Amino acid sequence: VLCDEPVPDEPADDRGRPDAMLAGLMVPGTGLGAGLAPASVRGEGHTPDLADVAGQPRPRKALEVAAAGGHHLLLSGPPGAGKTMLAERLPAVLPPLTRQESLEVTAVHSVAGILPPGEPLVSRAPYCAPHHSATMQSLVGGGNGMPRPGAVSLAHRGVLFLDEAPEFSGKALDALRQPLESGHVVVARAAGVVRLPARFLMVLTCARSVIDRSTVRSAGVET
Repeated sequence: VLCDEPVPDEPADDRGRPDAMLAGLMVPGTGLGAGLAPASVRGEGHTPDLADVAGQPRPRKALEVAAAGGHHLLLSGPPGAGKTMLAERLPAVLPPLTRQESLEVTAVHSVAGILPPGEPLVSRAPYCAPHHSATMQSLVGGGNGMPRPGAVSLAHRGVLFLDEAPEFSGKALDALRQPLESGHVVVARAAGVVRLPARFLMVLTCARSVIDRSTVRSAGVET
């Protein structure tokens, strides 16, 4: 446009249509995300890594401490401060999954029907970032008929990122308390009862500290 040249048409790609139940899921190292084209198609050259971040020593240290100790995080700051950029790089700090953890994560992704092609075993920590309009069912699991894994299960052994956490509904946030404490979710429907694993690191962001501190502390979140 700046050079007065015609704007090329964007290629049609059905892979750009998001799945509401799997919104925001990314499997580091595979270049695949739910409802997204592969990284090579999107022009992404590599997996997000903490080495990409210039400066920001305090947030970097917070990510390292959270990854080492299994602490949840609350990032507070103005728009553009780098909260999302930092959260996307937390999986790169986590250690590779053990054999047992890989089997657990692979089983959940296989049930959800999103196991990457040519990737029989997921070996990297997953990253799931649902939109703040996500329903309680899409977070903890559910759906018509046999329950499907929700975001907390798709982030099992990885990172669940809730951007603009105060914008999520109160019921959706309250539903996270049980998986945070027990590490699993039990979803009961007419078609049956399903127990899904849900042990993850949770990262919340907000423009400023608007979340009740007692609620944050009860969830075990480090600020």
